[in-house]
Amino acid sequence: MVQLLRRPAPGLAALAVKIELVVAEQVWELRAGEACLAALVRDVRGFAGV
Repeated sequence: MVQLLRRPAPGLAALAVKIELVVAEQVWELRAGEACLAALVRDVRGFAGV
């Protein structure tokens, strides 16, 4: 799951799935959780154009 969350989301639907996984699996508690959340932020910024 960590590898999936670290990969870029190809679209908004995939981003929504990633957010659901982050919450369901409480990713912030995983060893690699910080990197997963950083990848999520990159996805959001990429789609927002910032």
